Amino acid sequence: MRCSRQQTAAPMRDHLKLTLALERLNEIASTIAALKALMRRKPALAAACRLAMGALLVEAKALVPKRRWMAWLEANVPYDTSSCRRLMQTVRGCPPATIEQVIGRGMAALKDELQALT
Repeated sequence: MRCSRQQTAAPMRDHLKLTLALERLNEIASTIAALKALMRRKPALAAACRLAMGALLVEAKALVPKRRWMAWLEANVPYDTSSCRRLMQTVRGCPPATIEQVIGRGMAALKDELQALT
């Protein structure tokens, strides 16, 4: 029995989606770790870092398969689950314009810091 192109393409698409999701989850985990380190070095950027981490966690939760979220958090994020929950609630409770404004101010401050160093 021969498989049609459509039948063979579907598993390839699913594999590609899974690969892309795993890559994105790895990026999210490393970005959260970097933001935590940045927040320790530059406390003035804490609000922007927290909002960015919360937004990344919301994105990650959408990518992680059901019933795997807590395991993924424990393995990949340098915060406990209750801290992650609070970060996500903060983002969900903020209007998108406010989030963009706070993160934008944080990024502007970071650019100023980098320019001062060079």
